[in-house]
Amino acid sequence: MVGSPTEHKGCQLSVRGEAPGRLLAGLSSTRKTQLMKRILASLLALLLIPIPSPAKPNWKLVGRITLYAGAVAADAFAAKGGVDCRRRNGPEPCTEKYGEFKGFEITRAVTTGVMIGISEWGHHEQFKEWFVPAAGFGAFNFAWGLHEERIHSFHRDKDKDRGEWLTKTH
Repeated sequence: MVGSPTEHKGCQLSVRGEAPGRLLAGLSSTRKTQLMKRILASLLALLLIPIPSPAKPNWKLVGRITLYAGAVAADAFAAKGGVDCRRRNGPEPCTEKYGEFKGFEITRAVTTGVMIGISEWGHHEQFKEWFVPAAGFGAFNFAWGLHEERIHSFHRDKDKDRGEWLTKTH
């Protein structure tokens, strides 16, 4: 349809009724790159807008939020370690071996949430050691993620170019 609002310089863009992935289908790769750069520059410009902050930040609140975010990040790191281990070596040397890996990860995520909840309750009740459940389980998850990332199977690490076995820890 010539002259329609969706046609511009030989490219047809249909906004209505199209899947999001097909929205940029009519554009060349250089045009897509330019468009993405403009969108990224706009988002970065929005981040530069100053946001008013309180005169004195509440560092205790910042510390609590950082502790809880660290526990969640350690949980995600442990899950990533398990997935990477299974991708590299198959299920045998990794967590849960041939068992239900998704169920194990869901249990780990729920337990992390419960530990964060216990820590928040302990802080509310003014216990001196309120941070221990979230920090302890976060440290455990981080250590377990490192353990999973370091597992390398000797059978899958054969260097095909030289025909030598790589020395990796089990």
